[in-house]
Amino acid sequence: MIDLLNNLWILIAAFLVFIMTISVGLLEAGELGEGFSDRLILKSMMIAGVSGIFFLLIGFNLAFGNNPNGFIGNPFYANILSNPSIDAGTWWSTNQGFGAEGLYGSVYFMLEWAFLSVTLALVSVVVLDRVKLTAFVIFSAVYSAFIYPIPASWVWNPSGFLAKSGMVDFGGGAIVHMAAACAGLAILAEIYLETKDQKKKGYQIKKNTYKSDYKIIGIAGLLLWFGWYGFNSGSVLQFNAGTIVVAVTTTMSAVSAMMTYIFIKKVKALESVNTLDAVNGSLAGLIIITPIAGFVSPAVAIIIGIIGGVVFYYSQSWFAKKNYFEDPIGLVSAHGVLGFTGIILIGFFAQKGFSNLTGFEPSYLPNGEYYLPNGLFFNGGFAAVHLVLIELLGAVLVGVFAFVASFVTIKIIAYSMNGILREEVIEPIAKKDKKVSYTESVA
Repeated sequence: MIDLLNNLWILIAAFLVFIMTISVGLLEAGELGEGFSDRLILKSMMIAGVSGIFFLLIGFNLAFGNNPNGFIGNPFYANILSNPSIDAGTWWSTNQGFGAEGLYGSVYFMLEWAFLSVTLALVSVVVLDRVKLTAFVIFSAVYSAFIYPIPASWVWNPSGFLAKSGMVDFGGGAIVHMAAACAGLAILAEIYLETKDQKKKGYQIKKNTYKSDYKIIGIAGLLLWFGWYGFNSGSVLQFNAGTIVVAVTTTMSAVSAMMTYIFIKKVKALESVNTLDAVNGSLAGLIIITPIAGFVSPAVAIIIGIIGGVVFYYSQSWFAKKNYFEDPIGLVSAHGVLGFTGIILIGFFAQKGFSNLTGFEPSYLPNGEYYLPNGLFFNGGFAAVHLVLIELLGAVLVGVFAFVASFVTIKIIAYSMNGILREEVIEPIAKKDKKVSYTESVA
C-alpha cells in the first residue's frame, strides 16, 4: 500500500542529499581557492549526470533488486525505467527489512541516486587539477553501475549476505564514507605510480598553492550539515518518531564533535582556530554518527561526537605527515577513518529501544530473532559480540572490494588513455645549478 506522506518525506530527503553533491564541490573551491572553482563545480555537475544515467540503467537494480544469491541483485527486477510507479513485491514498499513503507520505486531510486552522487563527489576530492576529467567521468560511470551497487547489495538489500549475517549500516558509514575513501585511495595510488614514472623521465607534477576562502567554506559547511538531515533522517525510509530522533542524534554528534575538535586545537595544541576548523569538526561528527544515527539516543550521540572530534584531530595530524599523496580535503583521514570508526561503534553503543523506534530491523542473529541487539556497553552479551565481529568483517570486505575494483578500473582507464594525469600539470624537473668549488674556473 502506497503511503503518500512517506513518499513526500523521502523525496524531500533525496533533494536534501543531492544538495550535498554540489556542496562538496563548493567546499573544495573554498579550501583550494578561486583558481580551482570552475573545474570543481563542473566536475560536480558531471558526477550528477553520469551517476544518474548509469545508476538508473544498471546500478539500482543490482543493488536493490531481488537478491536470492546474497551477492548481487537481479538487473531486470522492478524496472522503474519503463514503470516508475512500480512497487508491488519490492521490499522497500512492503514494510520489510529496513522499515520502508509504501514507497514508489521512483521515489526510492531518487534517494539512493542522491546517496551515490554524493559518494562520487567525495571520491572526486582527490582529483584536484591533476586528473583528466574524461578519465574521472568514465570511472564515475563504472562506479555508478557496478562498484557502488555491489557492496550496497550486500549490506542495504535485506537479502544481502552481510545483512543476513547481522551487519547494519544505517546511513552509509561503510557503503558511502569508507567506500569513497578506499576508491579515492585507489586513484591516489595510480597518481603516485604515474608521478613516479614521470620522475624517471625527468618530469614532475606542478605543486599547487592553495588560498582558502573562509566565506565559501562556511557556506559549504552549513549546506553539507543541512543536507545531512536528509542523509540520516531519510535513512529511516518513512516519516515517524524515529525520523525526528535521528535528526536530534545527527545534531548532537555534529555540535559535540565540532566543539571537541576546536577545544583540542585551542587548548592542547595551542593553535588558533578558524571557520575551516569549525566546519571540519562538525563534519567529523556528522561522518561518525552516520552509520549509527538510528540506533542510539541523543545522549549517546554526544559521546560519539566527542569520539569523532578526538579521532579526527589525531587522524588528520597523522596523515598530514605523509608526503606520498596529496589529499588536502581529507578524504582518507576523515571519511575513511571516521566511517570505519562509526561502523565499529555500532557493536558497542547500539540501543535496541532506539533501533526499534526507527523501524530499522534487518539483523538476523544466531538466536533466530530478527532485531538489532544492544551493544556491548548496554549489556548486549553474545549478540553484541557477534555484532562487533560482523561489523568489522563487513567494513573490511566493503573497503577491500571498493579499493580493488576501483584500482582495476582506474588502471584500465589509464592504460586506454595513456595515463590519467593531465599534460598541463606535468613539467620538466628544474635542474639544480652545479656548485662550483674554489679550484674550478667560473669563466
